[in-house]
Amino acid sequence: MADSSVPVSSQPLNIDTEQETIAGKDVQRQRVVLVPGRDPRGCSVYHAVSAGGTNQANVKASPGQVYGWRIFNNSNLTDAAHVGYPIYVKLHNNAGTPTPGAGVEETIAVQSGLSEKDFNPMGSAYDTGIGISIVKGIADNDTTPISLDDCVVDLYFA
Repeated sequence: MADSSVPVSSQPLNIDTEQETIAGKDVQRQRVVLVPGRDPRGCSVYHAVSAGGTNQANVKASPGQVYGWRIFNNSNLTDAAHVGYPIYVKLHNNAGTPTPGAGVEETIAVQSGLSEKDFNPMGSAYDTGIGISIVKGIADNDTTPISLDDCVVDLYFA
């Protein structure tokens, strides 16, 4: 069995080649291997602790992929009456700051006192850009603001 690594670009990728004999026939297998280097790959992270309001923000002003999130709903701990409520993180396909209640592509619901996390290696494509807003209502057109420090959001994107 032979093994060789051949650089295929300036990126830290190699082609790993194996050759062996199976049932009297020479077989060659190749696979692309990611080699750790000084140019790390992976997701960028948008991180926010909520302000009072709808928390609209531009995450990425060009096409991208959302791969996952980690969100904690702190509303039952910060509300003066200690009454929690669900929060809804809305993702928008928008190159600028989105308008809450308009152009919602995905909704992530998080119950009071709980966290929600998800990671999808395929990601969700946003062909214009990635925007975010956070509201109290489930409807796509909801614009009900949340309170200060009611949630923390980490959004993983590229």
